[in-house]
Amino acid sequence: MLQVLYGATGVIILLTAILTLLRLAWGPSTLDRAVAVDVLTVTALAAVTLISILSQRSEVMIFVVILALTGFFSSVIVGRFVRGVDWHKDDSAGEEKHS
Repeated sequence: MLQVLYGATGVIILLTAILTLLRLAWGPSTLDRAVAVDVLTVTALAAVTLISILSQRSEVMIFVVILALTGFFSSVIVGRFVRGVDWHKDDSAGEEKHS
């Protein structure tokens, strides 16, 4: 019974990856593609976790932590890039410049 659940989970992860890759390829905006990359990162996290459970090896979980941190940092970088923050621009409200 548990093997059926693992198989169904693998199929769902595969289907999620395929649909996310389609969204990544056809996304109309940069933010759509950024969200697709985040979903693909979470899908990879789920796949590595499933592999760790099936192989009964806990040392694989370090890759889950590294992948989660990579996904977080990539989201922050894309968010700053898309937002277009100019830290050297003087605000008209009289606030101090960020350094």
